[in-house]
Parts: sequence; structure tokens; C-alpha cells
Amino acid sequence: MQEDRPVEYASRALTDTETRYAQIEKEILSVIFGLENFHSYTYGRTVNVTSDHKPLESIMKKPLHVPPKRLQRMLLRLEKYDIILQYRPGKEMYLADTLSRAYLKETLDITADEKESINMIDDLPISDERNFELQEHTRNDEQMQELKEIIQEGWPINKWNVSSRVTIYFDIRDELTLQNGLLFKGERFIIPKSLRTDMIKRIHSSHIGIEGC
Repeated sequence: MQEDRPVEYASRALTDTETRYAQIEKEILSVIFGLENFHSYTYGRTVNVTSDHKPLESIMKKPLHVPPKRLQRMLLRLEKYDIILQYRPGKEMYLADTLSRAYLKETLDITADEKESINMIDDLPISDERNFELQEHTRNDEQMQELKEIIQEGWPINKWNVSSRVTIYFDIRDELTLQNGLLFKGERFIIPKSLRTDMIKRIHSSHIGIEGC
């Protein structure tokens, strides 16, 4: 849009893999699509990007190494653009909200950048058996399942609208992601409650000292 008037429209459906992204990843993906699709308009100019997803504001201000790896790669694709991200409540973005319900049903050819995904599980120094155990404990943990659901569907604007079981994660919500059934803060696995006592014992028994903890 220019001076609040549409210049051109574009849309595409999410791929099967993208439908399982965390909400913040979907939001950044939409920004990437808009900027790259209209590259001739957006490159070399200052572009105002308006979003109704509040966590985007904070993640864009943090150092690049803080977000999970897949988010890092997405943010790197934005580096070539000069953007100013602005938050606006969804109720004030009626045009975008309307058009989001009229997307193209087919998915166009995906670029090499979009095909490439980064799997956090591959970087975990654990066996397949241990990985399965972590997934099982995460799946059976009510707090982890509630956190998984809110990461995928998107966080409320206000902390008091979040369940008491997951409010402790609200201030770091833009750093959380889901990979193959496991939850991560940045590149660190979020340990389910049922495994925390065992993990603490492992840390103390390893004699790595206070610095290691």
C-alpha cells in the first residue's frame, strides 16, 4: 500500500510443512513473502510493515542469535530490506483480515530458501532412544501441551489472558518454537516437569560446577 491505498495484491497458501510452524514463524513468513514478492517496490526503499502480531515487535529488536534457528534464517532473509515494523490491532486491519480469507488454494513453486528447513533435533547430542523419551514426556505433560498449543495458535496480547500454567513463558514467547514434538527456547530444549528432578541430579553428579549449571 502507498498512502493507505493498495498498489497490488498477492497471496499464497501455506505448504503442508508451514501449516505446522509456530504462529510467530507464520507471521514472519508472511512478511518475507510480501517483501520478496514485491521486491521491485520494496528493495532499496524504507518499507513500513504493519502486523497484528505483537511478538514480532520484540523479536525484531533482539540479537540474531537469540531466536531459534529457523527463525534466525527467516530473519536473515529480511536483512536486505529496510523495514519499520509497526503493530496494529487486527480489528483495525479489516482489509488484510478480509483478504486472508480469500487466499489462493494452490501453493506456487517454492524457492530454494523456502524449501530449506533447519531441524533443531539434528543438533541435539542425544540418541534416538533419548529423543523418543523426551518427546513422550513432552506429550504427556499438560503444561507442555498447553504451551505447544498457544505457540502454534498465537499468544494473546495481554499476559492476564494467558493460563496460569504458562504465564511464566509469556515474556520469552517470541523465543519459543516447536520442533518434532519438542519445545525450545532459542536452541535450548524446554524440559517437561516429569524430567526436571532427573536432570538436576545429572547436572550435580557430573561435577561441572556452578559455572556449568
